[in-house]
Amino acid sequence: MTITAIERAANHINATELSDGRYAYYADETSSYHVVDADDLGELCDYLDDDDESISRDAYSHWCAGTTSEEMPAGWEPGEGTVSHITNEDIRTLSDEAAAAGDTEQVELCERALAGDDEAREACARAIESAQAMAD
Repeated sequence: MTITAIERAANHINATELSDGRYAYYADETSSYHVVDADDLGELCDYLDDDDESISRDAYSHWCAGTTSEEMPAGWEPGEGTVSHITNEDIRTLSDEAAAAGDTEQVELCERALAGDDEAREACARAIESAQAMAD
């Protein structure tokens, strides 16, 4: 799998590369953004290059059927700043760790972030980045 293949697949679905190396694309069928990694895009490229024209013509549908992407909350869009690379899974992990530490304020913030509150999502992103920096 080459960068060219990944770029080709990303272009096929109009995906935007995020700061963490993953890609976000808008899925009309769900009216929401989804986030995938480069390996997932490599698989899409495999469908695009399939010798069977019935598969290559409908590569996106075949790819969607076998790919696990993370559906982002309503209103989320890829953009500048930290929010673009913080996933719902990251926020759930933060919430679980906060709950284990008895930090109910952080748990409530995480719940708001998961419900689509951009300010809460940004605050969670800062908390995650801070914890990562301390771990390094």
